[in-house]
Amino acid sequence: MKTTNSLRQIIASAAIVAFIGLLGLSESQAQSETVALANQLNDPLVHNEALALTEDKSGTETASAASTSLGALTSFPYLSTEQFANVEDYVRGHIRYPEAERIRGKKGHAKVQFDIMPDGSLENIDVVEADSEAFAEEARRLIAGMPQWVAATRAHQPVKTRHQLNLNFRLR
Repeated sequence: MKTTNSLRQIIASAAIVAFIGLLGLSESQAQSETVALANQLNDPLVHNEALALTEDKSGTETASAASTSLGALTSFPYLSTEQFANVEDYVRGHIRYPEAERIRGKKGHAKVQFDIMPDGSLENIDVVEADSEAFAEEARRLIAGMPQWVAATRAHQPVKTRHQLNLNFRLR
């Protein structure tokens, strides 16, 4: 059954409202979680609807915020290599557990943001949250080593976007 674009917008809006009301998240956190949920559902149209519901004051399109006044993105960024089906495959194959944290038996996470430039290169890698400096360092290394991306587009023109990855470190 095909979901119409208006239904996708309702789904994205409802998810944001639910995240705010049920979990007490801020609006920006709720929008970010909605985009993450859309990514997990592998539904680019719900993802783009979630993007279109928010606005970033800096003028840069983001994975959690896209300006409706400028028009919704017509596509969102993805890795340009056929070696990895998605970002998660790249992360699984390239992440290194920090040795100091492994010895201590510590699990944790890091939240990293970066810009995907119109040419697909990555810039402005920022760790915005991490359980330790070791996890933050690994997040920076991982993102800096990523292969080229295909930039998001608006009106079929590549645009700079801000992307966020949440990395979980768990011992096995």
